Formats: sequence, structure tokens, C-alpha cells
Amino acid sequence: MANNPPPSPPPPRLMLRRNQRGDNEALFIQCMPDHARRKIAFNVIDRNCREAFPRGEEGLALFLRLRDLVESAQVEEAVREFDERFASMLDQELINERLRAP
Repeated sequence: MANNPPPSPPPPRLMLRRNQRGDNEALFIQCMPDHARRKIAFNVIDRNCREAFPRGEEGLALFLRLRDLVESAQVEEAVREFDERFASMLDQELINERLRAP
């Protein structure tokens, strides 16, 4: 009977760094000047937020948060593309109410 070594413990789980959100936001902003990278970033937003954007206040808040990140890159073309691609996904009744409000 051979002596088999005990099985190796599973690798430790990777812990998310506290600033990972900030890192992701910085990476997102860095993509805005480059058309190809921006397209990939916007495709990710489309995939992950398509169902959230139409959800009233919650969707509008998400849209505005992402738009702020796009604006922070100071690339007018990126802001224009973002608005053209995603504004129509918002709750249009809510937008119209907001526009009519004094």
C-alpha cells in the first residue's frame, strides 16, 4: 500500500480589493478616447444595464452615474455616443415628467 500525500487544499479565494470599483471606473474612463475600446465598454453597459435603464428612478440614476463617468473623460464624442445609444432605453414617461416639472 503506497503512502499517498493528503490532497492539496483548494487555492485561497481571491478577495476583492476595497478600491476595485475605483479601479474599474478609472479603466472605464481611460477607454473613452479610443473608439474601439469605447465601443467594447459601451457593449458591456448595454449587456449589463439594458434591463435596468427602463426601471424608472433607479434606471435614471444608473444612467446618470455612468454618464458622469463618461463626461469625466472629457471626450465629447463619447458623451454624444453614450446619449444616442442609451437615453432611449430610459423610462420615457419619467423623462417627460421631469422635463415638464417647474
